[in-house]
Amino acid sequence: MNVPSFPRHLHFSTTPTSCSPPPYVSSSVSADLARMMIPSDANIAGNVHGGTIMKLMEEAAGVAANRYFNNHLSPRTTDRVCALTSRVERMTFQHPVHVGDVAKVHAAVVFASNHTVAVSVQVTAERMAWSTATTSSSSQNMGGDPRQADTICNRALLWLVGVVLPLDDTTTVHQLNPKLYPRALAPSFQVPEQNTEGYKAYQWAAQAYKRRKKTMVMIAEGEIEKSGTKGNANQVVAAESIINDDNDALDSFTPDDSAVELVQLMLPEDCTTNTGLVGGGVVMKLMDNACGVAAARHCGTNIVTVAVDCVNLEAPVLLGDVIKVKARPTFASDKSLELEVSVAAERFEYDDEQGRLVRREIVTTRQAYFTFVSLPRHGGQASLPMRPLKVETSEDMTKFAAGKRRYEQRKARRQERKGKSSWSELDKL
Repeated sequence: MNVPSFPRHLHFSTTPTSCSPPPYVSSSVSADLARMMIPSDANIAGNVHGGTIMKLMEEAAGVAANRYFNNHLSPRTTDRVCALTSRVERMTFQHPVHVGDVAKVHAAVVFASNHTVAVSVQVTAERMAWSTATTSSSSQNMGGDPRQADTICNRALLWLVGVVLPLDDTTTVHQLNPKLYPRALAPSFQVPEQNTEGYKAYQWAAQAYKRRKKTMVMIAEGEIEKSGTKGNANQVVAAESIINDDNDALDSFTPDDSAVELVQLMLPEDCTTNTGLVGGGVVMKLMDNACGVAAARHCGTNIVTVAVDCVNLEAPVLLGDVIKVKARPTFASDKSLELEVSVAAERFEYDDEQGRLVRREIVTTRQAYFTFVSLPRHGGQASLPMRPLKVETSEDMTKFAAGKRRYEQRKARRQERKGKSSWSELDKL
């Protein structure tokens, strides 16, 4: 969710960091989308909805990944590969996109493992003469002519997997579940020449891949739980020491005070193809909506999404599913609010033996983290102080402590990377 201005301290640095997506890179396998933003793309604050931008980015990444998987196939092959979004590593917001802007999305494949590809995505906005940016106070924060072309607005790194679909009529019916089909082998990735932007992006994605594999091994061995870090007494004590002062604040809110659950039926307009598969960007927009409502409840002000972390799309969402999105605050620093969001799909399938529809629930995203800041009513150059988060239960204390660790790790990485410009100096993951 975007609002008319962005605090200056949240603007991107040109220095890459270990918690930022790779920069713009050109690639032999890429995709470019462009569309003018219209009033129906806006949120209640008047700017283009952050979820709308997420959908565009996911669509562009899907096109690039599908080209990568399928370009090597013979025209006479009996199979085709469908690339599906499985994870958003990191998504950041630099500037808002305005109604009237031409949003340009560039997606390029920067890394490939045996079954997955990493796609770097960048969104730029071309400020047209009729863009609302020409009259918005936020244009003053960007410097120069508010109608300048190609203002960088968003960056992200997305992971997609390929599934092999038979080239026949069975793939055009509704309710196609890609989990019923085998994984596709990704074509070998040609590593770019060293000392190029493409090579730096490749290194960044390769390190992120190694880190993710290490995490999955730890989950398999029981060292950490799939739903998050195991809680213990030390974490609870640490959380209590952190939040005791905040508990005395008169205007502090508990996570339950701001928690949100959104429910929406998936319709044909939410599907990317006639197979009945719902686009990952549609799900991410609903996640942004839920987190935005929870953040607005907590802050009581204008709010804006500044980062999205660790969105794992574990199961496909299908036409007719009832999506349930739950969001609640987990940690508040002096300036930002972290929210945890989960997604489940309620699915009704016909059971021949029982002769009726049977309901079951599928977890599509166990947890992801969205970060928001609070902004003045009429815009401004700096974010407002964040309302304290009052945590009372042991579970909330554990999540608060874990959120604080994530916050401090990101902050430490930014400080460590400050003044460094070489991607090769990134931490080994």
